[in-house]
Amino acid sequence: MNAVSRGWLLLVLCRVLSAPGSILALSSRCTFRMQRIAVMKLRPDLPDSRSPFLLLEWSSLVFSRSSLSTSSARGKVGNRMTESSPIRRWAIPFATIFCLVVSLTSAQAQPDVDVFWNESSRSDTVIDFGVTLENFPTQRSFTVVNRSNREVALYPTTDAPFPSVIIVNTPDLPASHPRKDEFAIASTLPLIIGPQERRQFTLQFRAFTSSPDYPINIVTFAICEVQVYYADDPQGETFFKRFLLRALKTDKLLASTTPRLSFDSVWVNPAPPPPRRSYALTNVTPGTITVDAQVLSPLSPIIGIPELTVETLPDVEFTPNGTVTWTAQYLPTNLGADSALFLVRYRPQGGTRGDSVSTILSGIGVRQEIRILRATGDPTPVRLSTTGDTIDFGEIPANGTGVVARVILSNAGNVDAGMDAEVKAGAQQRDTAAFIISRSLLVGGRRFETGTEDTVDIRFAPVDGGEHRATYTVKTDLLSRAIQGVPDGAQNFTIHLRGFGQRPQLQASPQQLNFGTIVKLPTCTSAVDRSLLITNLGNADLRIDTIRVVGGSGQITPNRMNLVVVPGRSETIGFRYEAGDIGADNGSIVLSSNALAGNVEIPWQATIVPRDTCRVALPLNIAVRPGKVLDIPLVVDGERTSLTSRSSIVISFEPSLLRFRSLVTMGTGSEGAVVQRATESPDGVLTIELGAQGNFRNRDTFLILSFDSFLGKRASTEMAVTSATTTFGNDGCASVLDVRTASGSVFLDSLCGLEYKTITNGGQTIVVGVAPNPVQDLATIVVMNARSRDEVSITLRDTFGRVVRDVYDGPLSKGPHTFTVTTSDLMPGAYVVDILAGANPASTLIMVGP
Repeated sequence: MNAVSRGWLLLVLCRVLSAPGSILALSSRCTFRMQRIAVMKLRPDLPDSRSPFLLLEWSSLVFSRSSLSTSSARGKVGNRMTESSPIRRWAIPFATIFCLVVSLTSAQAQPDVDVFWNESSRSDTVIDFGVTLENFPTQRSFTVVNRSNREVALYPTTDAPFPSVIIVNTPDLPASHPRKDEFAIASTLPLIIGPQERRQFTLQFRAFTSSPDYPINIVTFAICEVQVYYADDPQGETFFKRFLLRALKTDKLLASTTPRLSFDSVWVNPAPPPPRRSYALTNVTPGTITVDAQVLSPLSPIIGIPELTVETLPDVEFTPNGTVTWTAQYLPTNLGADSALFLVRYRPQGGTRGDSVSTILSGIGVRQEIRILRATGDPTPVRLSTTGDTIDFGEIPANGTGVVARVILSNAGNVDAGMDAEVKAGAQQRDTAAFIISRSLLVGGRRFETGTEDTVDIRFAPVDGGEHRATYTVKTDLLSRAIQGVPDGAQNFTIHLRGFGQRPQLQASPQQLNFGTIVKLPTCTSAVDRSLLITNLGNADLRIDTIRVVGGSGQITPNRMNLVVVPGRSETIGFRYEAGDIGADNGSIVLSSNALAGNVEIPWQATIVPRDTCRVALPLNIAVRPGKVLDIPLVVDGERTSLTSRSSIVISFEPSLLRFRSLVTMGTGSEGAVVQRATESPDGVLTIELGAQGNFRNRDTFLILSFDSFLGKRASTEMAVTSATTTFGNDGCASVLDVRTASGSVFLDSLCGLEYKTITNGGQTIVVGVAPNPVQDLATIVVMNARSRDEVSITLRDTFGRVVRDVYDGPLSKGPHTFTVTTSDLMPGAYVVDILAGANPASTLIMVGP
């Protein structure tokens, strides 16, 4: 079924269904609409001739409430139309089936062809016949390219539903006006184009003698409509193309079909520059014409450089029937309309009288310019950047409450902004979610008129910390409008959004304060100090405003009630607990801060016990070989000392026999404690002071003392410790335990108990001395020989008798002799200086220290 058949079918249906009692009889409006559809099928050259909306038209006809409503039908037929009417029951199914049949039969492809007149620009639909004299016709042709594998044709009226090529008036003239007749069809129809071939079709401008219907020196326009059919189906679908025909007949020597160069709307400072316009003048005579002047005169004020320009040509001369083309350009630098007159003065060859021809250049510099006038914030202010495109919300608590920025916009350009859509986009999803458009620019409508203001409300409500950035972009229809030179991105208006989510994060360490076990005294307030490390893991200053202690019988006092912790740093709060009632004590410390977590509770606990007795003892009868390092443990009642955190112990001993070396706490009850003092001053009196962060550990070995041993003045010494100089306490009381002490003792287990020996043999005396003793790096051995000897041997041996140094071997004269021995590379301990004078030996002990 072709288009015409469907059209006639619709007309017949209209007549049948509009009979009295039919559906269409209910509404004259419906009858008109149905007939219009039929006419559209008979005249596909109309604007919506092949509209795909036939089904929608018919559906709207059947389902229209105005058609079927009994209240809208006030005539006799309408009064008979009720809800139970048979017509109403079959109307909708019939209409539905009919629509489906018509739509299916309409689904035929049109010919695959291309129709154009300008090979270099196939989209050009203005056929320019140029300039001619009266009664001198001109011709132009268009090309039909058949891309299909079927023959296509342009038919005359007799072979097709309507002509393939018709010429009609432009809309400014009545359809019956004879002006269109000045254009004519010069080719013979039908014109057949074979598969994959091309053919040309010729049109003519006949240039009638001047008359009121066919005036001279006025550009003549008409419309040429072209329909292309498949040659084997002239009743089928068609390809449609419309051309605008333009021509000028004149009695001037020079003339142009372009009396006005209109640039229309051009973006101010266009990028890229808009297309140029060509102004072509044609010599309609067979003679040569010389141009005397080319003058461009502005008709509108000029600010700065001229915006309308024409590229003048040197030594212009028109050849017989020749054409010269000038190029004009419009580069607006400000808003508003611009115009200029371009005048060409000329004279014919051999003539004395000249003439002129002119054209008007016009254009409008436009810009769509949406600006931010001001921005206010609630409840805190926002800042507008100096560039005028960024709203800075500043630092906002990241708790979801947020700040609303009211942004006032204005259209400062000279074209209305048609808004198509708006887009909010952040660098990350967290940024997109942080900014909320609570009042869109589209709320007030999609058109933003020039000189008006509008409002956008944007709320910044971060829920996580850190910087947030996003953009709010309004996309306009600028690129779809007839504005030239619009730079890329100018169609969009973007507000840059920036804000910082403040989120201080409090971390307390330890998460629980344990004040340990505390001895309560009647005469002294026992106290324990503990520290709480506050770290700010957030990105904003953490403020602790108040500290409250909840519960417990003891008293807890912080050393500071408020503080500020910068991001990434830590601060310490000290707490002193003073013993309360005997027994377990506990509660919590509440820190009130600006952290998002709110109040932070730190549990605490303590155990209060009555005063008790502790035994402190040093071991008895410790044997040591001179030169050896002696380790002496200090033994306590670990269960008692674990109730304390401070200790002071004084031990006295023989300084020539022992010298304090170091203190060992690892693996003992004082492990982890801070050694506040461990000095031997004066010699033989050792004072030790320890302090622990918590209580001492429950271990019986409280600490280990290391001493260097020497061959002293005595063979033994008491390690004296007394209860008067031994205390165990806490931060509040120096002594909370009754201490009972037991001193220890040390004795030497040496090779020799003398500092030197004197050997006498047959009247010969050798006296040996060593200094210093003990020695660390260098020892001096003094040998006194009573008379001459031939040979003397001096060696240094360890306690196992092995020779570690050969000091001297040779004759020794009478008198004192001095020998130097290096001991820095020897292990600390006792060594023997061994002298052999002939067959008589002598020796003395030397101590090598560390």
